[in-house]
Amino acid sequence: MGYYRRVAIETYWNYGEPSSKRIRAQPLPGQGFPTDMHVACSARMREEYPVGTVFVVQAQVKQKEGGTPFLYSSWQWRYDVVEEHVACQRIASGTL
Repeated sequence: MGYYRRVAIETYWNYGEPSSKRIRAQPLPGQGFPTDMHVACSARMREEYPVGTVFVVQAQVKQKEGGTPFLYSSWQWRYDVVEEHVACQRIASGTL
């Protein structure tokens, strides 16, 4: 579905979504992805930091047959924790 690129994502509490994951992640706005798009990434990363933490990960769009597109980042890959305003500045300037 495409190539891997750096994406800023933010964790949130999963209330009422059909998933067993209590903490999910979604992309920040301005990156060309719907902000409600799910991100498959490290559960440990999501759970070791407070909900609302912003991470920069390597990700690509994937889609299982008949499913909804999502962003995929391997649980084994490095990630960076950044302040939301820093991520937004980098997104706006194209330096993410």
